[in-house]
Amino acid sequence: MYDYLPQLLVLVLGFGAYQLVRIHERLRVHEARLNALMRHFGVAYGSLAEPSDEIKQMIKDPRQRIEAIKAFREQTGAGLKEAKEVIDALAEKHPSEGP
Repeated sequence: MYDYLPQLLVLVLGFGAYQLVRIHERLRVHEARLNALMRHFGVAYGSLAEPSDEIKQMIKDPRQRIEAIKAFREQTGAGLKEAKEVIDALAEKHPSEGP
């Protein structure tokens, strides 16, 4: 009754795999273009999310950690999780000066 189902499944999976290959290729091309633009304008990848000196000062005081995360998000456009990870990593590098 459903003799066509295996062929249909193979067809659907094959089409899905083909689409993934196309998407992967397009992403590779866009990444290459973006890397070329970044090199042309002298932008280093890690420098895009560098906190300001003001934020670095806030990080030293544990009571201002939330304010530092907010300020980092405003300055960089980073998401909450990314901002928290950056601020926490910097706080570990530079221990607080006390309460």
